[in-house]
Amino acid sequence: MAKIERDILKQAFLDPIRFALLVDDKFPDYASLTSDQTRLDLDTERATKLFDFVRRQGWLCDVDNRGKVSDDYEQHKHLNQSDLLVLDFNLDPLNSNDPTIALKLLQRLADSDNFNLVIVYTAANPGEVVRDVAFALGAGSEEADPARLDAVDAAIEDLGEDIDKIEQELSQTAVDEYLTAAGPKKSADGVRDMLRGRQVPLPIVQQIVLRLAYRRMSERVRSEIVKKRPSALVIQSSIGKDGIQWVAAGNVFVAVVSKGEEPHVLLDRLLEALDAWSPRPLQVMLTHARAAIEKTGRLSDQKVLATPRLQAGWFLRILQGKDQKEKKAGIGELYGRLFEDLVKKIGPGIVDFGLKIVEVVLDKDPVDGAKELAGEPATMPSVHVYHALNEFVSSEPCLDGPMSPGVLFRVESSDIDNYWLCTSPACDLVPGQNRGGWEGQLDPLRFIAAARLKPIRNPSAVANALAEATKGRHLYVMEGEKPIGLEVMDRDSRQMDLEIAFLHNDALIENGRFSGYLITVVDGVPVVNVTKFMSIARLRPEYANRFLMQYGQQKSRIGVDFFPPKKEEERGAAT
Repeated sequence: MAKIERDILKQAFLDPIRFALLVDDKFPDYASLTSDQTRLDLDTERATKLFDFVRRQGWLCDVDNRGKVSDDYEQHKHLNQSDLLVLDFNLDPLNSNDPTIALKLLQRLADSDNFNLVIVYTAANPGEVVRDVAFALGAGSEEADPARLDAVDAAIEDLGEDIDKIEQELSQTAVDEYLTAAGPKKSADGVRDMLRGRQVPLPIVQQIVLRLAYRRMSERVRSEIVKKRPSALVIQSSIGKDGIQWVAAGNVFVAVVSKGEEPHVLLDRLLEALDAWSPRPLQVMLTHARAAIEKTGRLSDQKVLATPRLQAGWFLRILQGKDQKEKKAGIGELYGRLFEDLVKKIGPGIVDFGLKIVEVVLDKDPVDGAKELAGEPATMPSVHVYHALNEFVSSEPCLDGPMSPGVLFRVESSDIDNYWLCTSPACDLVPGQNRGGWEGQLDPLRFIAAARLKPIRNPSAVANALAEATKGRHLYVMEGEKPIGLEVMDRDSRQMDLEIAFLHNDALIENGRFSGYLITVVDGVPVVNVTKFMSIARLRPEYANRFLMQYGQQKSRIGVDFFPPKKEEERGAAT
């Protein structure tokens, strides 16, 4: 993956910082920090140095000795990418070796909606701290296959007192490999030999190794931390590596710095940790853009608000909504346009920043440069990159709400291989429209026109479809982890395979799902089948309109007659 220069990381992550919160059980709170009262049990000298350092950066600052204040900031005032938390690892005044309060806070920050920068400034060993933090945030190979968990626990129980000797054989390197999701390899060969020597079934030997590594880490923290370990976060860390120690998980980045170092080096260490993390270029661009939007202030807001007359029109669009869902959709659309205009106003600054990131690969082949920036291996087929590009330019996620032109959907069952594209005009899909006549009788069913799509899965066939991308006959989506093509129009006739579907609940999409009826013909008789569908994407308006236009042309052909010559075999059959 392309390496981001430290100066660019500083612009994205450190320059936007405006506020620092310092939390240490040995610190006085801010009120007593500036008073003449002193307590011998508090580290007022270090707190003062740290406070002075923060203020010299031009930041606001607060100091406290309770973990709860950090939790309150996250819940009510937000520690986000523009702010910094400097956190002691052991916040329990009754037990100086208990990191539970800090670990609970880090679990919450990782699961928050905001990106959080944290410096754990601690007297504890940084290597041990980073292991505990990573484990609390979900690091570690799956400790055991759920289907074999009972057998694993039973085998451990059967080992009796031998399990203590086996656990002692498990090296720190093996535990570190467990935490980095690499899984213990040769480092655990001694443990595997001991297990096989005690006739443990071979299929569960590795599972027991993982279980023992999990138990080793679980014993280091309280059960409440173990129970709240996230299961879906991607964990990156410095475990097993020299230099600055760090963990990145979910929406939190943690750099671990020893209190043996003076406060003035904290930002240098944080930047060093960010550099070691080497975040993806797009993540750096998004972080910088969010900070830029926050900095724009009221002047930029005024530039996108336009005149009161236009504002009245915007609100009229919302107020004319027929129901609560339609009003919410109008508000969502308004916010989308406001932020789109706001980004245009601050565009030059963030565009120049983005160019600094991509220019490191401008001298390379564009496909190779794209793979490097994305962190994809050079061996990834180039056709996959072109597939992703066509996905990006043509489609976007399909949000819940009314059906709309260009929605791509499929049968919900994974056993059925049917895809469609909605080709009904938007005006025919507005809830509450066309209440008279036959359509009124169908209510709350709504019929839509849809083009049945032909999936293309063979890699060479997908590559051929991409080679014809400019002809506009195919769409490109992911099916699980596999890129596929969807043929919309037949190669020879340039026609779509059109159908009619009758959808429940006014064709509203909820949680990505909807249902209705399809009509098939069995022995010459129309048969109505109840079907559940799921949306997979929505074409961007210009692409959806193109197929909508072709649908209209196909349904309104002028009935002129042409007479192609018959083939030789047809002529022979006629005589």
